[in-house]
Amino acid sequence: MKKIAAMAVIISLAAFILLSAGGCSKVGERIAESITEEAIESAIEEGIEGEGGQAEVDISGDEVTITTDEGETSWGTGTELPENFPKVVPLYPDMTLTSTMSWQEDGKDYFVIGFETDDPGEKVFNWYMEKFPAGGWTVEYNSTSTSNGDKYYYVTANDGTYLADVTVSEYEGETSVSHTVGYEE
Repeated sequence: MKKIAAMAVIISLAAFILLSAGGCSKVGERIAESITEEAIESAIEEGIEGEGGQAEVDISGDEVTITTDEGETSWGTGTELPENFPKVVPLYPDMTLTSTMSWQEDGKDYFVIGFETDDPGEKVFNWYMEKFPAGGWTVEYNSTSTSNGDKYYYVTANDGTYLADVTVSEYEGETSVSHTVGYEE
């Protein structure tokens, strides 16, 4: 658990530095001028290795990918779905992929995938509520809630092989979608 917490802190720091460097502010410009991608990659790798892990870090343009012996994490505008992401899992069509995490456990692949969309959360939620059953999936649970004007939608479905959790969050007019996909146990 300590290793995972340390990795989360390192990844968050790298994301902050990368996004600050990519901005248009004077601070972002100074950071971009004074810190190279190689230095950031080395710092992240050393941080993870200091916790007993091995890591390969690649910062390319607006994408960061960290590969360890436990899996791979990627985020940014150039992020792509992992090649082994199950094609049977429905993905809302009008989304932009922002992050992926994949790992293996007992020889099985697991994923956490993040997206953004300009569509309202309710539209995305309703799409999944229709698409899952139409594709042979069983919706096991769904809920909606509102808190301080923010809206949250949740769907859990399985197709007998995979279990998919979809969380849709609408915060200040922006909609983000998270998929957690693993094997049905």
